[in-house]
Amino acid sequence: NEFNNQILDIISDIDINIKAQEKITQLQEQELKLIRKQNELANQIQQQQILAQRLNANNQFKPSQGSQSANFDSQSQQQNKRDVLVSVTPQNTAGNETTNTSKTVDLRKIFTPATDSSEILPKNRKLYASSAFYSPTLHPTVEDQVELARRISHSLSDISNQTSKGQSMYVNRKKRSDKWVHEGRSQGNNCLNHVSRYS
Repeated sequence: NEFNNQILDIISDIDINIKAQEKITQLQEQELKLIRKQNELANQIQQQQILAQRLNANNQFKPSQGSQSANFDSQSQQQNKRDVLVSVTPQNTAGNETTNTSKTVDLRKIFTPATDSSEILPKNRKLYASSAFYSPTLHPTVEDQVELARRISHSLSDISNQTSKGQSMYVNRKKRSDKWVHEGRSQGNNCLNHVSRYS
């Protein structure tokens, strides 16, 4: 019986090791897939930037012919853009990536939605004003502070909010603010005139 138990323990350990090895290989395969996807995205972004530079350079070299030929210019500009887009083929992308020479882009890759778009979710990062001082348990995030400021501003300027003493004080000061500004300017000018007389 003890021998059988030892054999069963050895077999179970072997099974556990096999399953762990399978999980490790699965994780490695997933990591390789993610790296490939990141490389593809980086290549697509670089190709889009090259296409934008090419279109920009094409637009800058066009001579301006005055207001009477504005329609002709816009039509020729659209035609040139179409020509640039039509001439885009994936064969020219195999050139040297370090140089800034004109490269072409496969537009089907750009305008085709990604198959894994449902898997990629935006990261909801909570930002604090200073990570050295602010702690997540005690202080609100920057997003919370912006929302709080928006709610306070909305409640202060809301006319239907008659119960708040702060709201009524804010409205009264807002009504008198123009008068204060104009009086302050005139007093400031008087002070300047008074000082200039004695200087």
